[in-house]
Amino acid sequence: MSTKKEEEYYGFETVDARGYNIFSDMKVDKDVLSNWIGSYPKAYFELVDDKI
Repeated sequence: MSTKKEEEYYGFETVDARGYNIFSDMKVDKDVLSNWIGSYPKAYFELVDDKI
């Protein structure tokens, strides 16, 4: 996955709960999130802050 440090990304858990679908922003084009980066297993990620 090609990401930049300190950049914000958005992720949603996959249907099988094994990973995340990652998006660069939340822009919608024709009812679909348009800036999909990819789907990656949970092992690729470190949870930094889960508080909203």
